[in-house]
Amino acid sequence: MGRIAELKREFSKLLDDLDFDRVSLELQKPNIFHILGITRTEIRHSNFLAWLLDPNANHGLGNQIVSRFLRSVLADQRVEGIDESDIEGLEYSTMRVFREWHHIDILLEFSDLIVCIENKVDSGEHSYQLTRYRQLVGERFPGKRFAFVYLTPTGAASVQESNFYVEYSYQQLIDVLDRILAIYKLRLSPLVISYLEGYTTTIKREILENDELNLLAAKLYRNHQNILDFLFLHRPDRASEIGGHLYKMLSNEGMVRASPNKGYARFLPQELDKIIPRTGTGYPNKEAFMFELDFFWPNQDKQKKLTFRTIIAPGNEEVRTVLKECLVGVPKAKKPAGQKFVVHFLDSYPFNLEEIQQQSVEELTLTMGKVWQHIKATVESVTKAILEREHDLLALRNQLEKPEPSSGASLINPLL
Repeated sequence: MGRIAELKREFSKLLDDLDFDRVSLELQKPNIFHILGITRTEIRHSNFLAWLLDPNANHGLGNQIVSRFLRSVLADQRVEGIDESDIEGLEYSTMRVFREWHHIDILLEFSDLIVCIENKVDSGEHSYQLTRYRQLVGERFPGKRFAFVYLTPTGAASVQESNFYVEYSYQQLIDVLDRILAIYKLRLSPLVISYLEGYTTTIKREILENDELNLLAAKLYRNHQNILDFLFLHRPDRASEIGGHLYKMLSNEGMVRASPNKGYARFLPQELDKIIPRTGTGYPNKEAFMFELDFFWPNQDKQKKLTFRTIIAPGNEEVRTVLKECLVGVPKAKKPAGQKFVVHFLDSYPFNLEEIQQQSVEELTLTMGKVWQHIKATVESVTKAILEREHDLLALRNQLEKPEPSSGASLINPLL
């Protein structure tokens, strides 16, 4: 009881902390990059950067972003034949921006200058790609000047091509965008402002991790570490949430919950729970037989199906023999698979965890109802077949689950 009271006091302190309110309010602000789930996706970052760098795009900033970007790049000595003093003389009106041109993330083409940008958010160099890009650009655009840029969160140098590629960091990019917002905000459309602010917030918070919210979160953790660690340790996850919905559906259909395990919904009809001996050795509750829904695989974000099976567990061979004889005769039963855990029915159904997690209560109810409709006929036919051997199973249950005979000694429970 003392531990519970202590956690309640610490939770109250957390809720009373003004920084907790500040973090909560900030997280409630809509951000298109978070909504679309593209905070660390390189191809989406490159798409947005290509739009920002295009002076003819509909952001209304003309060449303000690309010229500031080039000022840092062209000042580097690795760029030959042109420097930052030539920026204003570039023909921005005819400049073209290419995405994924021969796998190059972003390519800027001026009349006499080519800028090749390789963008890396999480991945690194591979297969000498930077060397290949540099050679390809030289072959395809003879007689032009070149600038090669290696864009990373930290401004790290290229391992393979450091003599040619100019390092550019996401922090430098954010500095440019922050300056643009400070100067031109009044003349930009609300939609463009929303895009720019959302993007800078995403970069600072998710990639650079130097946003004000990151600092507040660190401060909160230092001040309330005990309760936050406890909450994190006991947070619900996708498996437990979806499992809870599956068990609710099964309970409504008169099913009894069997031995629990994360990512599985195991169950028995009440009629079978009353007659099948508890002689299994593979599960905590010693089930000799059960139905199982397997919905949570290790790579959960790519999980697209739910697997339904019947299982005869290892244990007493007499019980296993009766159950096998029951299931072999059920229509559509497959050839028994497995030795210890014997499976007679195995089917898979569409079940996209990522989509299901976003469903409303009403949609979840419909989804779970569809699951039951998929398995209902098999559950009923298997149950009917096992109930035909009810007499045999009850006899085995009475025989195998008899309490051990008393030795006559008086046992004292040390817990009382």
